[in-house]
Amino acid sequence: MAEDKPNEAQDTNPPLTMHPQNTEFAAQYGESCVEYYDQIYRGIAPNLVNRLCELSAGERVLELGIGTGRIALPLAARGVDISGIEGSPSMVTRLRGKPGGPSLNVVQGNFADAEIEGPFSLIFVLVSTFFLLRSHDEQQRCFKTVAPLLSDSGLFVLENFEPLGAMPIADNGPLKRQLYLAEQVVETVNGPREYRVRLCYASTQQLDKMALSAGLRLRHRWSNWQRKPYTPGHLMHISEYAKA
Repeated sequence: MAEDKPNEAQDTNPPLTMHPQNTEFAAQYGESCVEYYDQIYRGIAPNLVNRLCELSAGERVLELGIGTGRIALPLAARGVDISGIEGSPSMVTRLRGKPGGPSLNVVQGNFADAEIEGPFSLIFVLVSTFFLLRSHDEQQRCFKTVAPLLSDSGLFVLENFEPLGAMPIADNGPLKRQLYLAEQVVETVNGPREYRVRLCYASTQQLDKMALSAGLRLRHRWSNWQRKPYTPGHLMHISEYAKA
């Protein structure tokens, strides 16, 4: 998908809050694939935007790993008051260059602990971006960061995929992480590019345990955005967590 020319009127953008601590891993991912990120995710899953609009309940929304605005901009166009957190400066620059991008509130930093003022009726993280966090401890920190940002009826929604076809990576360090390397060749407007991403996988059971430790409980788990019930073996799961 062709990109719009970046917006040069930088003084029209809201302030970009910087939280430099612990941004390296997410930033490395974004910096490595920003050129063709929108060509990796060319389409939007059926009913995804409609479902997020419904879950927002007309209140403030936060996307973790907002990227180039692939989902945030369609939501904003529907009238959703959406903010985002993003670790990659280049991703934020690309977002700012798209129609509607300059008006979005974006905090730059690691979404496991970047500071932003709540409350939000919906906080969401898509396409296994949660697994970009480097360890289960960091993922647990994310749950504990998110929980107090939710309104009383707010939801934390995660869309994750099972690492089918990804190569396990041995982790002999003290964290004993479940690491996977996913690789594919992406056909871009500038020719083929090798896309590589390292994921720290967590099972649905591990996610539920992290949520409980943060004072959240599983409300629903779906296998797609049409709300087909999830059963073990599905390659995709969408988990909705509410305050316990």
